Amino acid sequence: MKIRNGFVSNSSSSSFLIYGVNISENEIKEAMTDLIDVRNDLEELFKNKDIEVRSPYSYDDGMLYIGRSWSHVGMNQTGQEFIDDIENTIKEIFNDKIKLDFGTFEEAWRDD
Repeated sequence: MKIRNGFVSNSSSSSFLIYGVNISENEIKEAMTDLIDVRNDLEELFKNKDIEVRSPYSYDDGMLYIGRSWSHVGMNQTGQEFIDDIENTIKEIFNDKIKLDFGTFEEAWRDD
């Protein structure tokens, strides 16, 4: 058996688990032409609604995850209430301009 002596860091990896949508920046741009800087504009729109806008790996692929971490389920909130709140909040922003496929998304990546 090998035993590691010394400090082990996991600082070069990142991960998240959210309930929400995964959507391309281009799809958002086409549907919501009033947004100039899609990610920053969306972050501003969702700022006071407890909804995160995240991008996996590098932002170069243009995919965004919009939702809320499962760790934010309220103490007196059912899972269905959590889901309904997220879906209603995101739908309110996009106003049926984009087809939204909701689900749980998990991403992890490591910088080499």
